Amino acid sequence: AGALVSEYRGSSVPDGLVVTNAYYTGTVLCSGGTLLNDGVGTVITEEQLNYGYLEGKLSSAWTVESGNPPYLTALGGATAIEIDTASELRKIGVDANYPLSGKYKLTDDIDLSGTTWTVIGGIFSGVFDGNGHTISGMTSGSTDTPYTTTVGWGMFCELSGTVKNLKLEDLYFNVGAAGGEKPVGGICGYIRDGAVVENVYMSGSITDVTSHQVRAGAIAGSARSAFTIKNCYIDVDITGGYGDSASDRQVGIAGLVGSTKQSGTISDCVYVGDVTLTTG
Repeated sequence: AGALVSEYRGSSVPDGLVVTNAYYTGTVLCSGGTLLNDGVGTVITEEQLNYGYLEGKLSSAWTVESGNPPYLTALGGATAIEIDTASELRKIGVDANYPLSGKYKLTDDIDLSGTTWTVIGGIFSGVFDGNGHTISGMTSGSTDTPYTTTVGWGMFCELSGTVKNLKLEDLYFNVGAAGGEKPVGGICGYIRDGAVVENVYMSGSITDVTSHQVRAGAIAGSARSAFTIKNCYIDVDITGGYGDSASDRQVGIAGLVGSTKQSGTISDCVYVGDVTLTTG
């Protein structure tokens, strides 16, 4: 038994067999549950398969893009779901035809001014390609009345996929968490599992009025695991505060990612906003 090939009568692969650039994500188990490894091919994780590990390793016949498995260029990849209205944007993760694992492409600018933004809930594991377009006026809460949330807040609640080539202009979040830490970010509350944010421009302001364990950042409020942020220009003011208790003072606010104890990569980014920490 083998993941890619198996030699029928012997216990080893024939010397004349040449295997190059061959990868697999599955396992080979014998009836007793023992994991077999015949040494042919390279085992990779699902995360590596979907988030660019194979870039430069496969031949030019393949297209490798973060957020999706590689595909043969001649056969084409997954067809992107086109988004050009606010109502379509709000369908992501709600309508069965707009899954959280989907591949999306903006085909027009979207103005959300005058409406209240409700976070795209759950974990977004797909690809959201802004295609150079702008989403403007994304608003939750007001100066006098912060929006109360029970989940991580942002465009997405949690991001494990890819957001790229997007402009978010005049974003305004004034949010307070109900029941402890609920991170707030422009792109996502939580960033995780190899998520990628690249080629993003943002302007606006984010205020987290929670007094307990504030987590706020322009890209993400908090990192749960590895992430990549690159080629981003951020002009977003971040404000957060804390109360009097010791646990209240476990605060994380920053220009890009509010709080992280995880491995991650941030490169080729410019932040020109202000970060303000308030007390009391």
